Amino acid sequence: MKTLFTLLACFTLVTGTLSAQLPKPTTDIKGIITGIVIDNADKKPIEYANVAVYSLPDSVLVTGTITETTGKFEISGLSDGSYYIIVNYIGYNRVTIPSVKIDKENKRPDCGTISLKENNLEVGEVVVSAEKSELQYKVDKKVINVSKKLSAVGGTVANALENTPSVQVDAEGNVSIRGSQNFTVLIDGKPSALKGNDALKQIPASAVENVEVITNPSAKYDPDGTSGIVNIIMKKEYKTGTSGIINASAGTRNKYSGDFTLNYRTDKVNYFFGGNYGNRPMYPKSFNESRVTKNDTISYVLQSADRLQGMNSYAIKGGMDYYISQKTTLSVSGDYGYWGFFMNMDSKTHEYSLPVTSDIYFFNTSKMDIGGQYYNINATYDTEFAKKGHKLTATATFSDWNGHQDNNINIQESVFDFSTLNSIDFSKTLQNSHTTDYRAKLDYVYPISEKSKIEAGYQGRYELLLGEYNKFTYDNSITDWVENTESANNFEFYRNIQAAYANYSGEISKVQFQLGLRGEYSDRNLNQITTNTQYPVNRIDLFPTFHASYSITPQQSIQASYSKRVNRPQPWNLNPFPMYSDNYIVQTGNPLLLPEFTDSYELNYMRYLKMGFISAETYYKQTNNAYSQTLNYNSNDDKVYISTDNLDKNFSYGIELSGNLKPAAWVNIYASANLYSYNVSGNIVSENIKTQSLNSDFVLNTTFTLKQVNRLQLSGFYNAPKVTSQGLQSEMFGINFSASRDFFKRQLTVVLSARDIFQTMKYQFEATTPDLHTNFRFEMESPVIMLSLSYKINNYKQRKQDEGIQNNMGGGGIM
Repeated sequence: MKTLFTLLACFTLVTGTLSAQLPKPTTDIKGIITGIVIDNADKKPIEYANVAVYSLPDSVLVTGTITETTGKFEISGLSDGSYYIIVNYIGYNRVTIPSVKIDKENKRPDCGTISLKENNLEVGEVVVSAEKSELQYKVDKKVINVSKKLSAVGGTVANALENTPSVQVDAEGNVSIRGSQNFTVLIDGKPSALKGNDALKQIPASAVENVEVITNPSAKYDPDGTSGIVNIIMKKEYKTGTSGIINASAGTRNKYSGDFTLNYRTDKVNYFFGGNYGNRPMYPKSFNESRVTKNDTISYVLQSADRLQGMNSYAIKGGMDYYISQKTTLSVSGDYGYWGFFMNMDSKTHEYSLPVTSDIYFFNTSKMDIGGQYYNINATYDTEFAKKGHKLTATATFSDWNGHQDNNINIQESVFDFSTLNSIDFSKTLQNSHTTDYRAKLDYVYPISEKSKIEAGYQGRYELLLGEYNKFTYDNSITDWVENTESANNFEFYRNIQAAYANYSGEISKVQFQLGLRGEYSDRNLNQITTNTQYPVNRIDLFPTFHASYSITPQQSIQASYSKRVNRPQPWNLNPFPMYSDNYIVQTGNPLLLPEFTDSYELNYMRYLKMGFISAETYYKQTNNAYSQTLNYNSNDDKVYISTDNLDKNFSYGIELSGNLKPAAWVNIYASANLYSYNVSGNIVSENIKTQSLNSDFVLNTTFTLKQVNRLQLSGFYNAPKVTSQGLQSEMFGINFSASRDFFKRQLTVVLSARDIFQTMKYQFEATTPDLHTNFRFEMESPVIMLSLSYKINNYKQRKQDEGIQNNMGGGGIM
């Protein structure tokens, strides 16, 4: 904290000093230069283009700015005189306006519409067409251009997030943001029935235009997700007429996926329709060694397992945007689908003890099937008033999930070489859940002046879940399943949240800032129907936010931000009734689990270079009432109980250094290093925990463009060992390779990719409690080879503008 406050104090001192050095105001009326920057091809505005003002005739840089979402720019505070202007943006030829004059007759010269053409460089026989970067830094978010990540083609959004700053993806495809899997997933800025990693591992990357990672959102957005928001922007074309894109992929060991998007646009209505299907089985291996100490006896369990696991899903979506007028739009959309995860595991287990009291071999067959059908309905009404920036948006969302989790276990006693089998236990569990989520939201924006505005809004949300759990054993005497009524349980859970927020944005001495506050009243109750027990909770919470941006020069900027986030307990984590994974492991919820709250601070520096950009992001996060999974051995029944508990706190701080460089027209290099300290303290399973570790993650991506239709991409990552509350997770690293080629004037693209080409994506987890020591190893199937085809209908072209969550600072940044 001392380090953070020192950085913030330096930031305030620097900005204050710079402000003090500015010329004192005079009674002279200063000049203002305005204009708008658009793409020459599709006539759409370009956001974050650099606009620099130089004086004539000495060519001294006077000031500069970047364009807004609408492509507009405004540069004020200029004295009378003659200037020239240079407009530049990555991937485009720069444009120079040779002469702009400010005098007493014309204090507000307008540069009009400035068209930028995409850069098209020719080097010998190699022709390179400049493109949007794979990764872009914006004022309040990182934007991953999914179409540029060749290694993600044929995969999911989770694959697209690999090798991205602030993001880690483990061997099983689980995504973490700065070490936490607690984040909120939005689709086109709206909530989805699928949550967290379930959504990222289900949505095909080929159906996505880009992904926004927002680590410190403003008060306008739900505070759920201690590590921030992942906003998935789906592909949707806005050209008049019919267009679309079709994608299909096939991979080693029967991996298949496909999706399509069709679009029909008239002057008044835009219709869109799409669908996707995926079946991606994987074949990993796992190994587990456990040691339990009980009195003078040490019991060992050695287990090796071959797994067949993966995702299967399908979905259809559709909707329309109706342009009631130039300032009013009504949008309606919906999607319906199935999401599923399956895992079949054959394991060989050896149990023995020292001194020798037992020596047993088992062959276990287990099958797990998780899945469910879902649908979402969204409606948005958006209208602008006469005053520029004066806007009202109303949104209603309904989502429904009807899911299940089935587990089947067959335990067979065997001999040391597993040559004979004798079934001793055949059991299964059935877990059903039905969740509905209603949300209504109203957002209002009122511009006070050209440089300040107020945002305010309200959101009501209501979530209801019905859960049911049953356990069965197979009775050989009657050759039928018998329900274990003592294990059956039902519960009902609801959560009602009423929220209101307000943001104020302004500018003082070239420092753009935003102050925000969100207040929430939450009412939740867990009704354990089986035991007839209620667990109600009512609370009021405040979530302040702060953002600031200062442009040192048109090429350099610094940013500071703060937000408070929350992770609310999920219903199954609250249910105290035991659920049995197998004969050794029991899972229980904790009805006393409190929400965990995270205070997140960031201070960032970015610089735009002729051949790319560099950035340095510093951050500090402290989580109070932090969640931690617990392992507790019960000597009475010889079982390991898994639950969740609140720690006192954990905190991490670090720095991310990133750079995107293009040393030659045909080479693009991206590198990132994340160095951070992670600290955990508190009491868990009657044990005082206090750990600290210095961690590091590294990413390197290199893309080669050979002519306009050939691209090669080599990417790699390294995640250093990490400390958890009860153990240590080992390092993991991997290298991917991809190649693509375009045909038929870029209407058809063929991509061949190989993931984990050196078979290094493995990790090990070691945990220790007073009675239990366990060592778990996991090896991913590798390499995985995918062949993907993408066909564009009527030259379907991705949007250059971002949809979904917009920045709330009104300027700043470098891109």
